[in-house]
Amino acid sequence: MTFARAIFHAIYSANAYTFATPSESRARQRDAFRATYPGLMAHLLSIT
Repeated sequence: MTFARAIFHAIYSANAYTFATPSESRARQRDAFRATYPGLMAHLLSIT
């Protein structure tokens, strides 16, 4: 599995999980993810 594919699956799985949770915890998880992976988030945003 390539690095990009691994990232895609990680994001996809995270999205599938957060969509099943209440919105306030979803926002908290998103902020925690951004705080943990600022470089990764910037890289993903630059791709799209």
